[in-house]
Amino acid sequence: MSSTITVNLVNEDKDILDVKGLGYMLGDEWHFWWDKKEDEVLPSKVYLSEKFFKSIQNTASPIDFDSFMELTATGGALASDVYAWILVRIFNIKKPVRISFSQLHEQFGSEYSRERAFKPKLAQAIKKIKSFHPELKLEISDSSSPMGFRGIVLFPSKKQIKNSTNKEISNIK
Repeated sequence: MSSTITVNLVNEDKDILDVKGLGYMLGDEWHFWWDKKEDEVLPSKVYLSEKFFKSIQNTASPIDFDSFMELTATGGALASDVYAWILVRIFNIKKPVRISFSQLHEQFGSEYSRERAFKPKLAQAIKKIKSFHPELKLEISDSSSPMGFRGIVLFPSKKQIKNSTNKEISNIK
């Protein structure tokens, strides 16, 4: 497994652009099995490198994979994309974060030519997401006032699952 990851972190304010980079191996050891007749991967293992493991432990947002797969099957691609994005956003926030419908449409609504057509689909996806993550604190704001905020507000929320201390990934399929 000679895969490496390079991460570039960019912080930008008015006068300063700060760019950092990291590079590391994904795994120190791995063992994969394939069934050549069925052309499928059998349960396999990857032992993550210490540097990569610490990186994902410190910055990752834990996700309940079974819930994610069920949400994908029942809620569709938009729900699963927004769910994964929300989990990343809420993982480390300390105060409410506003994201406008315009920003959400730009990121997730490419198949909808108008934001107006995207908003009801987004609302359906969020309703489905909340059924999988009831502790998720999120509000949809659709004020009609020209000065009102239109979008979603994310609040610090309880993690869906606890962090792991296990560096072994088993039963990869």
